[in-house]
Amino acid sequence: MTDKLALVTAQLMHMRASLDRLHRLASIPAEEFLASEDYSALANHHLQRAVQAMLDIGRHIVIRRRLGRTSSYADIICRLYENGVLPTDLGERLAELARLRNRLVHVYWDVTGPDVREVLETRLEDLEDFMREIVRAIDRENGPNG
Repeated sequence: MTDKLALVTAQLMHMRASLDRLHRLASIPAEEFLASEDYSALANHHLQRAVQAMLDIGRHIVIRRRLGRTSSYADIICRLYENGVLPTDLGERLAELARLRNRLVHVYWDVTGPDVREVLETRLEDLEDFMREIVRAIDRENGPNG
């Protein structure tokens, strides 16, 4: 395995671990989840990690494939869908998650338990789809003989 592929694979593993935790948190009944500040904080942490891994993978691909300059995290995702690495509709949804990551990190006091719960209920599949698309892109790039 090349060093370049190893980096993406490691980030996918980190993303998978955080998504597994997020799915478990999403399975907690909403009333119980919202009654616990700890559940929300844990979800916030793993959401940041999963989205950051997505962005690190995306930045690696943008740089390696020379897909253009970026000035924000959302731009990383835009370069991926503009260049056919991701489907446009998924890319647009993921760009929203990149902006959410900025809120989680920089204006964390403005992100409420219900905000985090909504993401758990509606956006985890977007991150799962990202992982599937990246694996497909790697498979296409490496061809049938790896």
